Amino acid sequence: MKRNILLVLLFVMVCGASGAADVKYLRLDNGMTVILKEDHKIPALAIQLWVRCGSKDEEETMGGISHFLEHMAFKGTEKYAVNEIHREVEKRGGDINAGTSRDFTYYYIILPGSLLSYMGETQAQGREKAGNSSLRTGLDIIYQVSMKSVFADEEIEKEKLVVLEEIKRKYDDPQGYLWDLFNQAVYAGSPYAHPVLGTEVSVGNFTSGNVADYFREHYTPRNFILVLAGDFKTGEAAGIIRELFGKEKGGPVFPAAHVSLPRQRENPEEVKAERNMMQAYLITGMLGPAGADQDAYAMDVLVYILGKGRASRLHRILRERRELVWDIDCSFITQAGMGPFYVYVECDPQKIPEAREEIKNQLDRFSVEQVTEEEIRRSKALIESEYLLGTESNQGFAFNLGYYELIGSYRWGLDYLKNIMKVTSGDILRVARKYIATERSLCVMVVPSSAQ
Repeated sequence: MKRNILLVLLFVMVCGASGAADVKYLRLDNGMTVILKEDHKIPALAIQLWVRCGSKDEEETMGGISHFLEHMAFKGTEKYAVNEIHREVEKRGGDINAGTSRDFTYYYIILPGSLLSYMGETQAQGREKAGNSSLRTGLDIIYQVSMKSVFADEEIEKEKLVVLEEIKRKYDDPQGYLWDLFNQAVYAGSPYAHPVLGTEVSVGNFTSGNVADYFREHYTPRNFILVLAGDFKTGEAAGIIRELFGKEKGGPVFPAAHVSLPRQRENPEEVKAERNMMQAYLITGMLGPAGADQDAYAMDVLVYILGKGRASRLHRILRERRELVWDIDCSFITQAGMGPFYVYVECDPQKIPEAREEIKNQLDRFSVEQVTEEEIRRSKALIESEYLLGTESNQGFAFNLGYYELIGSYRWGLDYLKNIMKVTSGDILRVARKYIATERSLCVMVVPSSAQ
């Protein structure tokens, strides 16, 4: 009882402290979105730029270009030479990197904040000599990376080799290959089926010309979400952002508001690939709700009941009681379009039929009987804990704001726990009946070669 009361109090305190009133939302004249969360608890600043452009927005001939541009971001801009960006960030004790998905590409910098407030004068002055103007430097680098990148032929050719090697490694990695097979099958007929890395053919055709053309067309302020969280002054940040980005033309909006959805399956489908290995990898799943749908919250709770943690149904029954699998996990990925719901398994190839049958039985239970209140409480406690841990850092909080703004509204991220706490057993039953139809599920397997 005491633990439950403490969880509720913690939830109320965090939601109150991190509410929408503390977040400043700006829209520049050119259409660029800016989200600012000033917080001086620790001397650290997170800057993230989200680009509404991912693999689902690419033509087949340019497949993987968003991921390739992520690689090229630090290969020189009009102001910074190759490798200079990393040196500028690291000499300030910071970190810089990027990531790509179907819906977006994003770039982030983590830098120390106002060190004079936290360090002795001698130490702070030493840092200042190294160049510790974190806010302006960080924003300038993000501006250069997103608007002023240059694409030298020799750097393009070097990075093509790196990405082509990534593609080969993913094909040789049974888990990565399994995930690509699942996405291609579950999103068949939709842009979401495009592989994030592209293909050897598409990447091999990249040139400085077509890469620069794609960059100029898609990387525009109207397509950007800039998020800052941490140790900075809101007014100062807004002024620098307008100074840097405000002078640029907004450009067109990419992608379109909606993407085509894959066809509905009439019967179960199975995809199997063979590899020279000893164990089997399996994903079974289907499409769940889109990020804007309230059903997404009930799906998240369902996932934790089904397959998150040692007390989840799949772990207790398939791994501990029946010993059918070595590893099992369950997930639902929230995204702009309908997100995939899936169960992931590693097991002895001989036990695949039994494992699949038991997974089907457990999935079907959600459509015919309500989950227990104890299961709901456990799942909500786990979700709450992960959410709080994930957003306690400036980087995590900024990611939460940026991701939800990209798929709909940053307020969804702030209200996430509140909506999770509203989920009932009736909601889970309704959502299971709506989405989890095992007679139309997809099963993808990577198994040992029959020639072994």
